[in-house]
Amino acid sequence: YPDNTFHKIFATNVVYFWKDLLANLQEFRRVMKPGGRLALYVIVKDDLLKFKVTQTGVYQLYTGDDLVRLLTQAGFHQARFVTKSERYRIGICALAEK
Repeated sequence: YPDNTFHKIFATNVVYFWKDLLANLQEFRRVMKPGGRLALYVIVKDDLLKFKVTQTGVYQLYTGDDLVRLLTQAGFHQARFVTKSERYRIGICALAEK
């Protein structure tokens, strides 16, 4: 996509599978318009570690602090995260702006 194309980007439960999350975040930032917003949803690392499939090397697990650090490294502003208790797990939504 051309630079400055999107106002918003939302990704849910997919960052686990990206080989280089920082590179993906930098690409997201490139295609976002100034002031654009990004939201990434994941399940907390401790909850996912309970499942053997997440320990096969396919999944890359993150904490909220990990996501904020990577968003900041990628050049995003106001990087932060919120957590929400769900029925059987805790979710993290990392938020940032270009």
